[in-house]
Amino acid sequence: MSEHIKASGQKLSVEHQRKRVLQDFDSIRVLEIDGEPVGMLKIVKKPDQWKLVQIQVLPTFQNRGIGGAMVERLLNDARRECTPVSLSVLKVNPARHLYERLGFRVVTEREYAYDMRVDA
Repeated sequence: MSEHIKASGQKLSVEHQRKRVLQDFDSIRVLEIDGEPVGMLKIVKKPDQWKLVQIQVLPTFQNRGIGGAMVERLLNDARRECTPVSLSVLKVNPARHLYERLGFRVVTEREYAYDMRVDA
């Protein structure tokens, strides 16, 4: 994520990045394949909306469709619960295209990021 933050022109302090990692830390789900951790999702679930705060896939497992599969599973779970899902993505982050393919649409544009949503 640091490369995308840097590419966006933002300058975040080490303390700010630390706070960002620790925020909603108890909402992290680790994804394992054959018992080996390969990625994580940080999802904050509220009654009226789920927010995908963070998704990471280890570099050695990237470009295999794992991230997309993780988000698709989240969306399927949310649909069963009739709950919308939102996220924010940096404008320079190519993951935006994945999110659009999965049905997210931009609802707000900010200086460095887009807020996106999939309705229930």
